Amino acid sequence: MINSSRVAKLEAEKADAREQIELVLADAYAEKKLNSKYDENEFLDKFIKDRLKNVIIEEKRIGLNGFLFELDRSVPRLGKYIGQTTGPIINEINVTDKTTSSISVEVNASNAENADYTYLYKKNEETEWIEAGKGKENTFKYDNLESDKIYNIKVIVETKSGRTEQETNERTGEMPTGKITFGDVTWSEGRASITINTEETGYTLQYQIDKALEEGWQTIDNGGTVSNLQLNQTVYARLFDGKNGTEPASESIKDGVSPLVTVTKGEINTNSIAVSVQAVDNESGMKESPTYTYYIKKTSEEDTAYQVKATGVTATTYTFTGLQQETSYDAKVEADGDKAGNVGTGTLAGQTTTKVPGGEAGVQQGAITFGATTWSGGKASITISTNTGMQIQYQVGGTTEGSWKNISNEGTVSNLQHGQTVYARLTDGTNYGDYASESIVDGTAPNAPTISLSGTSGNNSYYKSNVTVKITAGSDGQSGANKIRYKVTGAQTISQTDTAAGTTSASITISTNGTSTITAYTIDKAGNVSEEKTQVVYKDSTAPSTANLTVGTVGETTIAVTAKGADSTSGVYSYQFQRSTTSSTSGFTTVATKTSTATSYSYTYTGLTAGTTYYLRVIVTDKAGNKKTGTAVTQATNKKVATNINEFVAGDYVTYPSPKGDLACRVLYDSSSGYGVQLITSDTVTDSYTLGTDGDFDGNKTLYNKVINTLNSAVSSYNNSTYGTVRCVGSVPNNPSQDSA
Repeated sequence: MINSSRVAKLEAEKADAREQIELVLADAYAEKKLNSKYDENEFLDKFIKDRLKNVIIEEKRIGLNGFLFELDRSVPRLGKYIGQTTGPIINEINVTDKTTSSISVEVNASNAENADYTYLYKKNEETEWIEAGKGKENTFKYDNLESDKIYNIKVIVETKSGRTEQETNERTGEMPTGKITFGDVTWSEGRASITINTEETGYTLQYQIDKALEEGWQTIDNGGTVSNLQLNQTVYARLFDGKNGTEPASESIKDGVSPLVTVTKGEINTNSIAVSVQAVDNESGMKESPTYTYYIKKTSEEDTAYQVKATGVTATTYTFTGLQQETSYDAKVEADGDKAGNVGTGTLAGQTTTKVPGGEAGVQQGAITFGATTWSGGKASITISTNTGMQIQYQVGGTTEGSWKNISNEGTVSNLQHGQTVYARLTDGTNYGDYASESIVDGTAPNAPTISLSGTSGNNSYYKSNVTVKITAGSDGQSGANKIRYKVTGAQTISQTDTAAGTTSASITISTNGTSTITAYTIDKAGNVSEEKTQVVYKDSTAPSTANLTVGTVGETTIAVTAKGADSTSGVYSYQFQRSTTSSTSGFTTVATKTSTATSYSYTYTGLTAGTTYYLRVIVTDKAGNKKTGTAVTQATNKKVATNINEFVAGDYVTYPSPKGDLACRVLYDSSSGYGVQLITSDTVTDSYTLGTDGDFDGNKTLYNKVINTLNSAVSSYNNSTYGTVRCVGSVPNNPSQDSA
C-alpha cells in the first residue's frame, strides 16, 4: 500500500521542479524575443543550464531533480509530466582545498552508483578543455596549475543510465612576495659566500647566479650558503611550489673594504730613502696589476706637505732621492687597488738620512761596479752601477777635472773602442770618491770568412773556365771585422796576403788547371784571428788528349771495338759511341754512353745490318765535361747467313726448290756437325739446271759437278772465322776434294 505522506512529498518535489523550470523558461522566452537572432536550441540550452544546476535537457524533454517534463521549444513551455529519470545528477561540486598550483574538488552526485568521473579544466580565457584525469572516485586534485589564475573546472558523470556534466570556476592561490632575505657577504681568498633565508614554509627555496631564467634554478636549504662567488656577481633567489616561482629577489656581491697597505724601510743613504710596500686585500683581492703612488715629506711638516714622487708605478719598491742629509722624513704609499676599486694607504714615519763622509773620513768603499762589456756594430758599451744611491760620474781615457759626466745608477757608457779605459767615481753633490777603472778588451776571435766561387761550371764540381774567388770577412760581435788574410796552394799558388785595414773582402782568379786550395781568415780590429776557412777549386778547361777506336771481331749484325781515352787533368769520365751509314763526318747517331774512368773501354755495336758499311767513332768526356771526338773508323759487317732452308730429299742427293727449278746447294762447314750448316746460294746461279732424275745420277755427274763449281765460287765470299771451308754438297768434311756420291 502506498504511503500517503511519501506520495505527498514526491508531488511537492515534482511541483517545485516544474515551477523552477517554468520560471527559467519564462525568462528565456522574454530574452529570446529581445534577441531573436539567437539560435533557438543553442540559446535555450545555454540559458537554462546557466540558470539551473543539475538540469537535464534533451530534444523533447527537460528534467530537474529527477523529474522529467515534455518541452515545447517553440513557446517555450512545459507540457505534461513524463516521469522520473534514472540517470546521474550532479548536485554540487565542492572545492575542498587549493594552493598556488592545485585545486582539489569533491563531486556530490545522485544516481551515481558505480559511475565514471571525468575531470577537465581550462584557463578562463581559453576555449579548449584539457582532460586532467578520470576514474571511479568522486574526489580529484587538479595539479601543476599556474598561480593566481581563474580555472574553469568541468566534471562529467556517466552511468549505464545516463550522463551529466557540470562546471565551476575557481582561482588558484597567489605566490608570496617579499619573503626572501640575504645574509652578509663573507670573503675568503678572493671568493665570496652569502646565505639565503625565508620565513615561508611549504615552498622550495631556489637560486641562480648572474641570471634569472626559467631553467637552471638550483635548490638550496633555508639558511643555506652560496659559495665561490666573485665580485659584482648577482645572486637571484625565489620560492617554488613545484609549478610556479615567485618574482626573484637578488643581491650583488660587493666589496667596500680598502686594502691593507704596509710600508717597510729599505736602504737609507745621505740623500735617499728606499721603501718597499705590500698590499693585501682579504675580500675581493688585489687587482692583477695594482699601481702605487709614493709620497714623502719632512717629519716636522704637516700632512698637507706630502709631495708626490711617483705615481702609477707597478713596482713594490721605490727610492726617494734628492733628500737632505741628517733629516727625518715620513713616507706614504697609496695602493690602487683591489678588484672592487678600493684604494688603500700605508705610512712609514721618522726615517732619517745619513751624513756624507767628509774628506777626512776617507773614500767610501765598495761603491762602484762595472758590468760586462757588450758589443754592437763594432762599438762597445759597459754599465756602471753603485750600491750607495749616490751619483755616478765617468770619463773615457782620463781623469781630468771638469770633464766628468753624470750617469744614472746602472747607467751605460757606449760608443767605446778596443783599448780604451773608462774611469768612474761617486758624488753626493759635494764630495767625491777615488775613481775606479775598466779597460775595454776584445778577446773573442771573429767568425771565419765566407768564400764564394763563380765561373763556367762543368761536371763533378769542376769548372771549365777561370774561376773568380770572392772572400768576405766573417762577422765579429765585438770590435768588428777589420781585414782578411788568404793564401792559395796546389795547382796555383798565392803567398799569404793581408788586405788593408778596413778592407773586408778580396777577389782572386784561379786560372791554372788542376786542384787549388784557398785558405782564408778574418782579422778583427783587436787583432784576433778567426779559424781558417778552406775552399778547394777544381779547374779543367782542356779537352781529353786521346779519343780513338780499334775494331775487333766483326759479325753479320755486330762490330766489336775498343775505345781509348786519355785526360791528364781531371781524367776520363765517359765514352760516347756513335755510328753513321752515310758519311765519315756527319749523320752520326749516339747509340750508347758509358761512364768509365778507365783509359780503355770495350764496346760492341749491335743491331747492325749484315753486309753494310758503317762509320764508327767515339767521343771521350773528362770529369769536367770537356769532350774530344775521335776520327771515324770505317767497317763493313759480314754478309748474312741464312738459317731457315726448306729441304727435301730426291733420290740419293739433295736439291732445293727455287723459282729457277730444283737447284743444288752448298754447305759451310763448322764444328757443330759433321755435315756443316746449309747455305742457300741459288740466287747466284744464272743458268737453270736440273740435277738428274731418280736412278740417273751417274749420267748427270758431270752436270752436277759443274753446278758445284759454280756454287763454290759464289759462296766463297762467305768464308770467315765463324765458318769453316766450303764443302761440296753430299761430301764429308774429311774428303773435301771428292765428288759427291
